[in-house]
Amino acid sequence: MIELNKLLKQIQNINLGRFSKINKAYVIGDLHGDLNKFLLFLKSINIIISSSFPINYDSYKRTINEMKIDVINNIKFNDLSLLNNICIVQLGDIIDGHNTCDNKIKGYINNDIAIYAIINEIIEKFKNCYNCHFILIAGNHDIENIFDIYGIDNKVNGAICNTYDKYSYWAQYILNYDEVDAYDKINIVRNKLVKRRDYLQNDFDILHNMYFMVSINDQTIFSHTVFYKNVLKRLSYIKGLSIDSKNLIEYLNGIFKYCMNKIKECADGNKIDCEVFDNIINDLFKIVSTRSNINNKIRDEKDVVNISNNGHHLFVGHEIHNEFKKIKHNMFNFYVYYIDIGISKSLYDKNTLTNYYYVVIDYYDKKVSIHKCSDRNCIDF
Repeated sequence: MIELNKLLKQIQNINLGRFSKINKAYVIGDLHGDLNKFLLFLKSINIIISSSFPINYDSYKRTINEMKIDVINNIKFNDLSLLNNICIVQLGDIIDGHNTCDNKIKGYINNDIAIYAIINEIIEKFKNCYNCHFILIAGNHDIENIFDIYGIDNKVNGAICNTYDKYSYWAQYILNYDEVDAYDKINIVRNKLVKRRDYLQNDFDILHNMYFMVSINDQTIFSHTVFYKNVLKRLSYIKGLSIDSKNLIEYLNGIFKYCMNKIKECADGNKIDCEVFDNIINDLFKIVSTRSNINNKIRDEKDVVNISNNGHHLFVGHEIHNEFKKIKHNMFNFYVYYIDIGISKSLYDKNTLTNYYYVVIDYYDKKVSIHKCSDRNCIDF
């Protein structure tokens, strides 16, 4: 069984989710394969100057190397080496669009692996500046696809419309508008799923940049509304783990890094060890799949804790709303921000079809601002 202290020593050279001396953080919600709006976001925060990606670009019709070249040829970056003490935080669910048999988005093309390719390029450029990070928070779609929890064969079998089992929508999410009813849809789904899995596991180094939850300047950012009691309860079922809330961030990220390292090891056939690995991954997946059904107030304030001790904000993804929710917590003196609206809401919600949102945390001036953007401009919200 996994020994937590031994695990942490093995990955002690990897950042386990605490970032300090950050002056400014840009936080955005779910992307779900919307390449064009992601590029607009990068332009609005001055990471890129311009993009010449065609509106109908389809990364799944390009080889991995062609796609990486496309990123270089189609994006004009600012000089990121001049940046210092900033981070971009993406709150999970980069993967999968929202085309399904009963919810087809006309003209939508799922370019999730192209988004990863662009992030990879930014990560490389950030290595040349001081204390700059692109932080990826793992969402349920990310974990499911990176670790292939349901299995490609199961998802392919569920790609047929009118198949209403737990796998059906996972396969349909990867499809473009014109592929949902294609005669060779099964082959399209399989080829896409294999390409994406292989890219995420082999070609894109996400180990050092993906986290379960993080602390930035002692303020906590994490995926879904997963408060500490829920996390600890689920993790308590994993044999061999002894976890308390004091080091929760390091523990969760340590387990997550361990699991990401295990991808290639399990491919070598260590059956017993991989059974433990699979159980841990499934527990993590259940945690990030948890939703709180919060509307305008926190249901049980005792289930919310300021994990970072002296921070004042919690930023949470994957709680779907028509607008940002900023909720003052009465028991503690801090706010909880729910920001799943990000880009994903602009895919399929008529109220936000042309808009996307992101949060800027200015740690130097001690303020938080919400930006509502269209393809023309951004305004404070």
